[in-house]
Amino acid sequence: MANFLPVDEQLDLLKKGAAEIIRVSDLRERLEKSRQTGVPLRVKRASTQTLRSPPRAHRSIRKLKHFKTSATM
Repeated sequence: MANFLPVDEQLDLLKKGAAEIIRVSDLRERLEKSRQTGVPLRVKRASTQTLRSPPRAHRSIRKLKHFKTSATM
């Protein structure tokens, strides 16, 4: 079973650099459930045609890395 960071710390990492998080309460519930069960959340990356800027793509990939590492710490 993985050692997860506390939910508040995970949320802080995810909020850092994010322009907007829709339904933070749902994300908090999912993080809490994930921490209790020991099963990491699945992360899916969706990109649109408007995300053609390499710096934006790089930032979104970095954010996914933060999310992934916070789940395994």
